[in-house]
Amino acid sequence: MSHRWGAYITTVDNRLEYVEFDTPGINRSAAIAQVKSMYGAKSVSNCNPVSISSSSNSSSSSGSSSGSGEGMLGIALIIGAIWALMTFLPWVLMGLSGWFGAWAGNKTGKVSLAIILSLLAGGFGYYQGDRLQQEWNSESAVEQVQQ
Repeated sequence: MSHRWGAYITTVDNRLEYVEFDTPGINRSAAIAQVKSMYGAKSVSNCNPVSISSSSNSSSSSGSSSGSGEGMLGIALIIGAIWALMTFLPWVLMGLSGWFGAWAGNKTGKVSLAIILSLLAGGFGYYQGDRLQQEWNSESAVEQVQQ
């Protein structure tokens, strides 16, 4: 049974290349010897086994479980981001509005105007975010009472 390896090699003309190859050897020294003979490499660095998906049950089951784990992590991150946005909406809007006010004020070249616009826009963003949050909370309270 052959094993798949990947290695960074330095070629005769001093180029660094990444190559993948199959070798019957299962240890690193055998893989390095083979890649040197196959590609005529001057030196080999970072030679490691490469996992390949095959038709065997053990490989395919481990591949599918890692894929679903990554998918679940992605979904959890999206749900967490939505929760954080809903929970901290006034602060998020304050930061974004304040940044936009500072950016607009810096376009004029006056620092005092940038500070004033940043504070005004940030305060407005917090106010609007708080109003939206209160509106969402009052709608959910009304739905609970009606049920």
